[in-house]
Amino acid sequence: METIGRRQLRLSFDAIPYRWALRSWRQYGDVEPEPEYVSRFFEEVPLFHLDVIVRGFNERELVEVVTDLAPPDRRAEGTIVGRWIGLMFRPTPAGDAISYSSITDAGTTGFLGLAHLPEPPLIEHLNRLRPEVAHVNADHWALRAVLDSIPRPHAMAVLDVGQASSNVMLGETGRPLLYFDVGRAIGANAWTTPAALKFCTCPNNKSPAPVLISHWHADHYTATSLDPDLLKCTWIVPHTVNPAHMAFQNGILVAGSQVLQLPPVFADLKFGTSGSYTLTQCTGTGNNLNNRGNALMVDWRGLNWLLPGDASYKYISLVKDREFTAVVATHHGGFFAGNTVPTRAPGYARLVYSFGHNNVFGTAMHPLPASVAKHKTQWNHGNWIPALPPGLVSPGVAGDVRATAVHGVMLFPGIAPPTHSGAVAIGWQGPPALAGLAAPCPTCGKSFNIQQT
Repeated sequence: METIGRRQLRLSFDAIPYRWALRSWRQYGDVEPEPEYVSRFFEEVPLFHLDVIVRGFNERELVEVVTDLAPPDRRAEGTIVGRWIGLMFRPTPAGDAISYSSITDAGTTGFLGLAHLPEPPLIEHLNRLRPEVAHVNADHWALRAVLDSIPRPHAMAVLDVGQASSNVMLGETGRPLLYFDVGRAIGANAWTTPAALKFCTCPNNKSPAPVLISHWHADHYTATSLDPDLLKCTWIVPHTVNPAHMAFQNGILVAGSQVLQLPPVFADLKFGTSGSYTLTQCTGTGNNLNNRGNALMVDWRGLNWLLPGDASYKYISLVKDREFTAVVATHHGGFFAGNTVPTRAPGYARLVYSFGHNNVFGTAMHPLPASVAKHKTQWNHGNWIPALPPGLVSPGVAGDVRATAVHGVMLFPGIAPPTHSGAVAIGWQGPPALAGLAAPCPTCGKSFNIQQT
């Protein structure tokens, strides 16, 4: 559930066909399914993503409505995240819902209706269908073995992945040390994904760079569809709540790698060979996964970088009483709650917007003018002046802001054409030298297409 306007919400569901659930239940009943069956189920089951725009409600009111449709023994939780609900979808051009059968599907419009409440024994069976990932806490040996071997980064790159988010910590030679989100554009915005998007997974200390996921939204983790080599990495992921996430994790396990799933609640996790990284859990509550995910801070000698995922800054405790040399603008420059914005550090600093040119987000387009205006209280946006929609032109190189795309001519004839602007590399005390960072990996030949500092 996500607020996209005044009394206007986007309600999203990840769904499986009822007949698949029923067939599996009839086969196993109340018996625990074998791991091999669970793996095969998630490899084969069709998955659908459903979005519907609901008007006339705020989040609390809509939760009360939907909660009445959840199994009685779970109503007290006050959340609809992770619940099974029966739905019917009827395709029609006049509908206000969209069904997606894959991450690249442009979607089918239709009406979304409420079906009967799934039988409790069926729900209990579906809740047993979970891949055998490793559930870890902060002190788990497998988690510490991965995280504590990561060196302090020489630079960070915000990758040009269209209307999505991917970030990478880089060593001095440009070799990836850690990925924080590996997304690609999806659904109606899938076309904004660069055609040649690739990710280096060459080993560091015998293993590829691990992947940390901020939250379970597909535009933050599905770049595996373009570069399956990412499945070779160790994945460190938030608590899992629905079948799409479980199917994705199952794919990593089938590829022979490991998934380390963090608990639903954890304290700040400091890691790295020099303790430069801090993973913090965002403090939002309720049904918006953006504000319940994880954010990453990287620090060195009093300088700080912030990667918030899609979380509103007011829900990131590390933002308070700190100044930042680099920030990836939250939610692609989209809506965020409150007026809290990371404080810009003196001297060299960068704020990077990752978005796809001419993207579609409801009736709006990222970055949103209101969100840019909040950031402008701290950060110099260069050519992004109030008279022009943000992203219409390049922010230029004189200010603090960089962007991975330009909207361009499709909106305003006479303006430069829409385009990918390439990845942005960020240093600690000044722009890093592009020579080593922008070059393709000498081992695999892949490049992050870094074009900006």
